Amino acid sequence: MSWFKKKITLGDSYACNTGIHAGKILIYVDSNKSEHGFLSTPNLENLWVPIDQFDLGINEGIIEYVERVPRKVKRTVKAKFNDNKV
Repeated sequence: MSWFKKKITLGDSYACNTGIHAGKILIYVDSNKSEHGFLSTPNLENLWVPIDQFDLGINEGIIEYVERVPRKVKRTVKAKFNDNKV
């Protein structure tokens, strides 16, 4: 799958299979030049992941796409992510 780059979209959720975040679901909210911002569950904390590390995680099976969450959940996730910034 390394040849295919899916555009990451608000509400896309990813399961962490290994590493220090194993067992967490990351729900995408925002990006900047170098990082993707996720709300991690179950702790509802913001997690910024370098884009190159995210791509590596996808390509190596460390994280995998689960689903796009429903619209109501997207709104709640985005609001919590923004609240956590303050």
